[in-house]
Amino acid sequence: MLVRRPTLAESCNIYNYNIGQLTNTGREATSSVAQIKTLHLRITPALSIQQNKFRFTTKQTTLNGWKHKLFLFLFLQMMVGLMVSRALLSVAPVLMVLVLIISNANIKSLLRQPVVVWSFAPLLLFITGWYQAYNDVETYDYLLTVAIYPVAALAAICFITEHEKPYQYTWIIIGLLSISYPLYNYIVHAAQINIAYGQGQSLPTFMEGDHVRYGIFLNSLLLVVACTKSLKPIVKNTLLILLVLLILFMAVRTAWVGLIIIIIVGAVSKNFPSYKLFRTLLLLFIPAFIFACLAMPTVRKKIQYT
Repeated sequence: MLVRRPTLAESCNIYNYNIGQLTNTGREATSSVAQIKTLHLRITPALSIQQNKFRFTTKQTTLNGWKHKLFLFLFLQMMVGLMVSRALLSVAPVLMVLVLIISNANIKSLLRQPVVVWSFAPLLLFITGWYQAYNDVETYDYLLTVAIYPVAALAAICFITEHEKPYQYTWIIIGLLSISYPLYNYIVHAAQINIAYGQGQSLPTFMEGDHVRYGIFLNSLLLVVACTKSLKPIVKNTLLILLVLLILFMAVRTAWVGLIIIIIVGAVSKNFPSYKLFRTLLLLFIPAFIFACLAMPTVRKKIQYT
């Protein structure tokens, strides 16, 4: 089969057409490269800004994490000091205040918070009676106690409100561990302790044997357990019942009064955590108290002494 060869004119036309196509392709490629360069120039500053923001956010998150861990450590130190060492209890609040001041630039707005303002009320009341016994060491021990209120208020606003779970669990664990000390003493020295109760004394406790302060601490532990949402209902209810029985067993009248107030408030307020259980406790409180008087030697001895 014979194939016709293109003429010279046709070959030139084909050649010119291909050259034109290649030229157009080159122009389009050049235009695309220019567009890419323009887009790159526009995107690069935005990417740099976003990268800087991400780096700043990452650094800020890391810094806040370290502040939170440091504050939690100081909180643990304060709880341990509350039980066994006034030295730790003295150092921890000072360091906590420094952390609060450093980590919050707008400290003035914090001091205007109502809970912080009211937290200074015990200090003002202390000043009104300070001059009467300014040479007594116990006066400044009491000052250490009332100075905790502003620290606690600032801590609640800055750290504990956002990360309440670890602080609640720290409070609960320290409280439950502290209970083992008076219970162990009673098991080992039951006869002597029953005689001591008949003389108006109480169980040996942490807090330098101050059973009134320790009884108030057990009341606070009761509230913390009631307000800890992450606890399973069966665990929470079991702990609450055990704490009520332990407060009765400790036979500290100040703690009894606090317990009655907590149970009444918890029973009548629907917004109070575990209010249904507190309603049951309110109904059972009188029978439970009668049972405690009959079955718990510590309660019976304290009633006889009173």
